[in-house]
Amino acid sequence: MILPASGNAPPTTISAAHRYLALFLPWMPTEQAIRAALAQPDSPFALVQKQRGAMRIVALSRRAADMGLEPGLALADVRGRVPELASVPHDPAADATLLDRLVRLAADYTPSAAPDPPQGVMLDITGCTHPWGGEAALCRALSARIEALGFIVRSALADTPDAARALARFGGGEVRALPLAALAVGEETRTALRRAGFRTIG
Repeated sequence: MILPASGNAPPTTISAAHRYLALFLPWMPTEQAIRAALAQPDSPFALVQKQRGAMRIVALSRRAADMGLEPGLALADVRGRVPELASVPHDPAADATLLDRLVRLAADYTPSAAPDPPQGVMLDITGCTHPWGGEAALCRALSARIEALGFIVRSALADTPDAARALARFGGGEVRALPLAALAVGEETRTALRRAGFRTIG
C-alpha cells in the first residue's frame, strides 16, 4: 500500500506480502536413531512409546513403512505380522534438540525461524532472499546443508505459514489439490468434511 506523504517527503511504499519457507523432515525420528547407532539403516524398525497402556509405534523407518505399517499400531500386534521388526524407544527430547539446532542453522538465512514440531521448521524469508539470488536458491542452499547432516528434507514456499506447511508435508503444486489431512484442524472437523463429500481442500 502507499502511505500519504508528510510535508515534502515522498510517499513510502510498504509491501504487505510475506513469504514463508516450511521445512519438513519426514524420517527425522528414525534417521536420528540410525545416527545414534540404535538401529540399522537397512533393517525394518519402529520407534515405540507407551500410549494407552500399550507400547505403540510412533515412527517408522522407510523400510518398515514400505511394508504397510503405520504409526499408532500396537507393537505386539505388529510383531505378529512382521516378526523381524526391531523396536527402539522414541526420544522426543532428541527430536526437539535437533529442531533447535536446525533453527540456529536457519538463522544464517533469516532472523525469523522457529521450530514447527514435531518434524519441521518454519521460516519467514520476507526480504531475506536477495543475497541468495532469490527464494528458490535460498531454499536449495538451506536444504543442501540439512541433507549434508544426513536428513531427508522437503521444503515448500507460500504466502502463509499454513500453506507452506501443508505443501511441505503433503506435496503437490497447490494447496487446493491437497488431501483433507493437510488442513490444520481437528480430526472431528476433517471427519465432518469427509462425510459431506469432500476429499481435497479445494
